[in-house]
Amino acid sequence: VIDLQNEGFFKARILSTQYEKTPEDKYVIVHVSIDEGPLTQLSQLEFTGNESFSQGELREVVNLKINTPLKLAALETGLQTLKDFYKQNGFLEMTLLNEESQLIQYTQSNTLAQMNIKIHEGPQISIRSIVIEGNVETKDFVILRRLTFQPGEILTHEKMAESIALLKRTG
Repeated sequence: VIDLQNEGFFKARILSTQYEKTPEDKYVIVHVSIDEGPLTQLSQLEFTGNESFSQGELREVVNLKINTPLKLAALETGLQTLKDFYKQNGFLEMTLLNEESQLIQYTQSNTLAQMNIKIHEGPQISIRSIVIEGNVETKDFVILRRLTFQPGEILTHEKMAESIALLKRTG
């Protein structure tokens, strides 16, 4: 059933299961009756709260297409890709305001889904200055050489993680 739901049949359910023994009594035959329900198509995809990126840019990022089946796995991947996209562009405080509820509105027949992704971008974080503290033996310039970012640049999780890894290998 989960596989069917992942393919856009959100109302899929198992109606019944039965089994019967074969004449040899060595095996059973299992009968599963499934109701797929209607196929749900994505009819609308909108973003609110986005100021730094256009609707078109964000639609490309989430990679969900209008008038195609709304697949749960693709939806989850698209939302994660959207969050990663913002963080890679320095919006480290970005959140999806309606990720847990009111993300999708369905028609009464459950055949069409309208999605409105509400975004809180937060500020784009840029580096004003770098302050080195606690180093007694190691000179500041040695530490600064290991950093993958500089003042004036946009800060990302990737740059921070890479810099920390380089500093740990310094010894």
